[in-house]
Amino acid sequence: MSFEQLLRSPMFTFIVGSDKVPFMIHSAAVAQQSQTLDSLLNGPMLESQERCASFNEVQTETFSLFCQFAYTGDYETPLCTIAEAFVESDGFETTVVSAEAASDTSTELAILKESRPSVLRPENTGWGEWGISSKDPKKPSRKTLLPESFKNKKYTPTVSRQLFADACEVKPNNGPHEDYTSVFLTHARLYVFAEKYRVQPLKTLTLYKVHKTLFAFTLYKQRIGDVIKLIKYVYSDDNTPNKEDQIDRLRELLILYVVCEIDILSQSEEFLSLLECGGSFVRDFWK
Repeated sequence: MSFEQLLRSPMFTFIVGSDKVPFMIHSAAVAQQSQTLDSLLNGPMLESQERCASFNEVQTETFSLFCQFAYTGDYETPLCTIAEAFVESDGFETTVVSAEAASDTSTELAILKESRPSVLRPENTGWGEWGISSKDPKKPSRKTLLPESFKNKKYTPTVSRQLFADACEVKPNNGPHEDYTSVFLTHARLYVFAEKYRVQPLKTLTLYKVHKTLFAFTLYKQRIGDVIKLIKYVYSDDNTPNKEDQIDRLRELLILYVVCEIDILSQSEEFLSLLECGGSFVRDFWK
């Protein structure tokens, strides 16, 4: 389907969330995502006839990012929040550090890195290596210059296009003051949405972004709680299927991450309490 055909398709209204926020979107943009959604929009059900469906269990942010994916094939990576304060310990003394102070420290380090003196290189004296005088190169002909001139033409893409690409990129955390709970849960909620409505490309993309985020994530002791909140959300039976014979792919990814970071996680009382609770998370962990 061409983009023009998509834009000319009838509008469909989704009533989303507990606040019943209306979203109007081109029906073709949604229907082409999966057979399940196509049946909802174009099948014999009442929603298809009324051109309206309710997604009460879906958060508005989640559905908004799904719409962005439906039109563009990608979605913007959510931003972290800044913790008001966190506890910092060096083994001898424990202090409460404000997020503002931690952010200032990160900025100072960045400035110091940028202010390092660059290596000075000697000016060209007209001599090549080992004291051999370099000769002036032969001037290229006009026949050679024209193709080179054409090849070297540069046109900078529009700023908005680059801004969107940058906004979709996964970003690493820069310190213990950055709370990544909202980042983790936004990706996970989109995964759950994609799983429920069988949107395989979105499901794969969310797995890719969760993996890339966790790989780039520095697990400070102060941020262990962010990961535990993600585990609790994913391991809720309301969100991902609890199957004994086959583990859900997002659960599998989290278990592998936990095993890789067990030395840090095992120092957390909250994580040890999670293990004591038992359940499907502990079952998958010990497999």
